[in-house]
Amino acid sequence: MISVLGKIASSRKNIFTTGVKECACKCLGFLSTLNLQANLYESIIGPPQPEVQFFVGESLFDAILGECSASRRDLFVDTEEKFIVKILNLILSKKLCHSNCHLRQAAIIWLYILSKNGVRAKMKIIFDNLATIQLAFIDGLAENNDFSHDIATKGLGIVFESANDEQKKTMLDDLMAALVAGRKRAVPLTLDTQLFYDDLLGKASGERLATYREICSLASECNQPDLIYKFLQIASHNATWDSKKGAAFGFSVVLQQAEDKARPYFSQLIPKLYRYRYDPDMKVRSAMLSLWNVVISSDKNVVCFSNFEILKSIELLITMINKEWRIRESSCLALADFLSTHYSTDMIDKFTDLYENLFRLIDDIKESVRVAANRSLTVLIKITRRECSSIRGEKASQILSIVLPVLIENGLNSPVKTVKLLSLKAIMGLSKDAGIVLQKHLVLIIPCLLDALSDLEPASLNFIAVRSNESEVEMIDSARISLAHNSPIMSSLFDLIPIIDENILPPLFSRLCEQLHSSFGLTTRTGACQFVINMCLRCQQLLATSKSICDKMLQTLFLGLQDRNLTIRKQFCKTIAHLIKYCSQSKTEILLKFIAESLQNDQGFLFYLYFHQCFFKMNYAN
Repeated sequence: MISVLGKIASSRKNIFTTGVKECACKCLGFLSTLNLQANLYESIIGPPQPEVQFFVGESLFDAILGECSASRRDLFVDTEEKFIVKILNLILSKKLCHSNCHLRQAAIIWLYILSKNGVRAKMKIIFDNLATIQLAFIDGLAENNDFSHDIATKGLGIVFESANDEQKKTMLDDLMAALVAGRKRAVPLTLDTQLFYDDLLGKASGERLATYREICSLASECNQPDLIYKFLQIASHNATWDSKKGAAFGFSVVLQQAEDKARPYFSQLIPKLYRYRYDPDMKVRSAMLSLWNVVISSDKNVVCFSNFEILKSIELLITMINKEWRIRESSCLALADFLSTHYSTDMIDKFTDLYENLFRLIDDIKESVRVAANRSLTVLIKITRRECSSIRGEKASQILSIVLPVLIENGLNSPVKTVKLLSLKAIMGLSKDAGIVLQKHLVLIIPCLLDALSDLEPASLNFIAVRSNESEVEMIDSARISLAHNSPIMSSLFDLIPIIDENILPPLFSRLCEQLHSSFGLTTRTGACQFVINMCLRCQQLLATSKSICDKMLQTLFLGLQDRNLTIRKQFCKTIAHLIKYCSQSKTEILLKFIAESLQNDQGFLFYLYFHQCFFKMNYAN
């Protein structure tokens, strides 16, 4: 009888309707004996039929309850508690951890039916195991099909609603732990265990690559046994994130039933949930977004109350440099959105850490992480420029003291070209917006901008110049200088000249002298010359009262007249011609003496002609 009914219940032939299968399952439940459970399980194992599993679950309950069952009146009072303990343990310990995904799906349905009817019948064994049953439903939410998700969600609702206050707290702790760290299920690994779903790894040689057997076959064909461990690690990683996704669904159900019980967990939940919403995986992102909508539905200002906690927590700082690329990417995307919508001045102290981490991620091995970091860095630079505006006064100066060192040390001095460009863009923007607030930092900024003229120059120009003759080198150098002098960097440098005063001039000229004397970059040295010339034209009163400083600058320029590069010598001559009128009489006499002595050698006539040309242009302009 059991064999015949089992074949009918598990058959997929059209001659047996769903109603017939339902009756067969009920009959199996009515035929319960002490040794029936194993026979009943074995009878219905076959092709996946989710709709039939509801009838199987009802039959299991009929077999368990004996006289308590509403479907039958046979009296088996002495075995009902024994039945349910045995079957519940079997489902929790073996069926839900089976390697067959279809059997796991069926076990979730059975557990749901047992839990629902057991709670209704007020069975002690169900209430004592609510926490374990909840974890089983959380694992069910990690399955890779929507049907199991729906059943497990309903089961979680029943379990949590039936628990007492102490059990609810334990359940919430378990949910929070699963959401934060994930859960790893002990599913036995067999050759037919499916590790990947939906062609996650693509197809190799036109064949599916999903089960452990196929992974082993691929590793054997490639003669790389270590591939097996790498694929197993990927599968474990996916399982962890699937469990987090399941915990998010579970938390959504709990919040809808008992928000007041879950509210103490908000301070821990919100920062993590804020980042999870930007996970690259669509399914995980959807689950986290659903939970987020439930959280904010009760309090629209929940993020505003927790904004600093979100930033200072590990979610948006430490996780930016996490070993998993998806965590780094989601942190960057969350940071970009967070700064755009919930920025406050309390976060300024974290700017240094943010810049350092983002500069590292700009050079990440994963392209999507680099794109996300670029997006966050753009938003951060925009906020920095706004906060450092000249109208902010002393507050802007404090922010500059925090931001400029990291922009220069970690940005402009970075070996990564993209980081250099973004840092340079930020500094140039600050030089435009900060105005007088930037005055205290000019000694730091101006030399860095001058160095950037050479750092960002294409290396191919130096390669060509080394392999060219003297006349070609002069033409190439002239083109390089013209390009540098018309660059946005020089425009930013010229914008800083009006805010230079008598306190800034001595240390600034000292740094400029160092660059003119020892810099290796052609455009840096000629750019410094052009900057001094522009100062001579726009800061005449300041320079007229600073003869000693101008004398030191002139002495440095004299040394440059001995340089091997003709273009540099010309630029130094031009700078001397503009600076000489602000120098002392003794320095003027030294210059005339130098020209006279130079006329005695081959290059002296060139110096004479170029000085004569510079002085003529200056006098004509005046």
